[in-house]
Amino acid sequence: MTVYYYTIAMVMIFSLLAQAYDFKHETIIGLDRVKHTQITSFFLLLASSTLIFVSGFRYYVGTDYHAYFKNYYYYVNDVHNSVVTLDEPGLKILYWVSSWISESPFIPLFLCALLTIGLSTRTIYRYTDQVFFATMLYVFLGCWHSSFNAIRQCFAGMIVFCGIEYLRDKKFIKYFVCVLVGYLFHKSAIIMLIPYFLVNRKVTVKNLIILTGAVIIVLLSYETLFSITSNILQDDSALETGYALRSVNVLRIVIAAAPAAFFLILFYKREKTVETTFHLNICIIHAAFMIMAANSAYLARVGIYTAPFCAISIPELMKAISSKNRRTVSFFVLILYAVYFFYEIRISSSLNHFQWIFPYI
Repeated sequence: MTVYYYTIAMVMIFSLLAQAYDFKHETIIGLDRVKHTQITSFFLLLASSTLIFVSGFRYYVGTDYHAYFKNYYYYVNDVHNSVVTLDEPGLKILYWVSSWISESPFIPLFLCALLTIGLSTRTIYRYTDQVFFATMLYVFLGCWHSSFNAIRQCFAGMIVFCGIEYLRDKKFIKYFVCVLVGYLFHKSAIIMLIPYFLVNRKVTVKNLIILTGAVIIVLLSYETLFSITSNILQDDSALETGYALRSVNVLRIVIAAAPAAFFLILFYKREKTVETTFHLNICIIHAAFMIMAANSAYLARVGIYTAPFCAISIPELMKAISSKNRRTVSFFVLILYAVYFFYEIRISSSLNHFQWIFPYI
């Protein structure tokens, strides 16, 4: 656990400095590309590099690490077949390209960390002026350490996340391309077409009731949902091992739903701008997806796709709180997420014992 404590401390310091030396932006909820000072860019690069370094140089940390490490030659040699059949060739192409550099299985795993974390933090940098809050949420929401486990899925999630501007501006073709590229890494990325039709809808009682009904229907239709999921992913292993039927920790569901509940109360009877509606819907969709998946750890991986968006939306929506109270509320939000972050790391046998790869290179 010591590595995690030092990592969080360093990221916190660097992102705090990034925020301190940034331009003084107007407190307006938005999603336009944000300009930052050069020194802010430098410190945020250090924060991102810290996360990349720890993730990229880990060794057998994460449930899926063994498979990606041991299957190196299979991925490299199977790339042609995967491309022809469109059987999630993305990662295999990455392995094949990395083989030009070295035949060490470490290289593609490092590249996955570099691209997943680097491009995600770059998206945060581009679309919010709350760089400290958003960066820490990216870590505490589980986006960082999830990539230790679900490597392909997190890579796919990063690609979809990079299309946040297209999602907001209703540029379907460009957003669809992002989802399609994500699909080439993990077929589950296709589910992120659903938010396109929801994120810009007005947040009304009627729409919330319809969404609640959809959540209930899904909760009562797991057998059908598993059948659809298995057909899309062409993978029954989760069902065979019982992983699909394992309930999700109730704290994880509460934490996922809390922002949506809080901001629905905060914005109740308030006039909502286009930007406010977008960010509020992001939180609502994340909550709805996670509640739908409450009885299946397998389905709960959908949070991999929606959580990064929340890392931007939560800080933006916080701007609606008076400046007098915003820092206090933000502080307690980060503390609560940090507590759950360390709790989740501690109870995971595949994460809590961290080891570096250096002795094995």
